[in-house]
Amino acid sequence: MMTLTVCPSTLAEGFDTYSLAARKKMFDDKAVSHYLRVPSPSTNSEEANEAIRNAKRISLSGVQPKYSVIVDEQESYLRYTQEGEQGAYILKPCPSSYHILNRDYCAANEHFTMQIAAQVYGIETAANRLCFFSNDEAAYLTRRFDVHDGRKYQQEDFAALMGYT
Repeated sequence: MMTLTVCPSTLAEGFDTYSLAARKKMFDDKAVSHYLRVPSPSTNSEEANEAIRNAKRISLSGVQPKYSVIVDEQESYLRYTQEGEQGAYILKPCPSSYHILNRDYCAANEHFTMQIAAQVYGIETAANRLCFFSNDEAAYLTRRFDVHDGRKYQQEDFAALMGYT
């Protein structure tokens, strides 16, 4: 496991996991590990493939694969949802497309962009942060804002409306 020196959410220095402010916003003050217990899908390992097979894919527009995750209440770690479970978070691993340069930075770039929007420009954004697979690969994690009281609200992005995805 890599050693962190900043909160993987707020990017505040002096933290080796999520800061209290980050936990409050994303996990309702629960101490949740920034590590998932499975390797990233890009490893193509049996463990990763089994997790993906069991994972509930979510139907959100866009090119990048997205997975539904929840906090395991027993052990305070993020895990893929199983059939019949409603996810509270969207997990976006780094894309595996051959035409993306510097794919290892995609999750960090998306997180950093959202932090600039929220912290610098005061734009209200969904709670988001980085988390890491067991092989240290980063993933972007965001809290779902389209689910309230167990019901999903219809959402659409502009790229889909314009026919780009």
